Amino acid sequence: EKHILNFYKQIQQNKDKPKLTTGFSNLDNMLDGGLREGLYAIGAMSSIGKTTFSLQIADYLARNNHHVLYYSLEQSSFEMKCKSISRITYETTHKIEESMTSTNIGEGNCISELQQVAMDNAIRNYFDEINPYMHIINGNRPTLEDIEKKVKDFEEEYLEAPVVFIDYLQILKFDGDKTDKQNIDEAITELKSLSVKHHIPVIVISSLNRNSYREKIS
Repeated sequence: EKHILNFYKQIQQNKDKPKLTTGFSNLDNMLDGGLREGLYAIGAMSSIGKTTFSLQIADYLARNNHHVLYYSLEQSSFEMKCKSISRITYETTHKIEESMTSTNIGEGNCISELQQVAMDNAIRNYFDEINPYMHIINGNRPTLEDIEKKVKDFEEEYLEAPVVFIDYLQILKFDGDKTDKQNIDEAITELKSLSVKHHIPVIVISSLNRNSYREKIS
């Protein structure tokens, strides 16, 4: 009887934990309500939009006052912000002729006054609503220990643990002479442990091996 009561107590605790919506209703439905404590992997072939998709989810969380720790291991913080601001120019105008690419935003290439206005508004929107909760980290490749320490430090500073994005899994720094598969297996285990320990979603982006492009994902 005691074990049954404890089991129901755990169910109630899980029920009371909020789910974090991704901003995509179809995805939230597939996730039974949204993101919760656990490890998520976004896998696809190269150049299909994994970073753009993940960044849109991260921006949505940040806009809704959830701290996000985003490890961008290939693109700079400036490039990532340009991508977000590019999307906002379209979201706020819904007109292709007024929206701008991230490249044009990064170089300030406005071809019309309407684009200049759209860009200025999008930049203001980003820094007012998203940037305060978006923490982009790039530069040296982090180890699993680096990520764990960063989450701990973040929790002490902000009194809450962040949602963690790692873009991407294969570029993490691993020690020793293990095979790629052993390194990835270890990373998955440690990141899963991180999510449970701090009660947070951890989202990793994973690039598929080229040999897997025409096969079913295992």
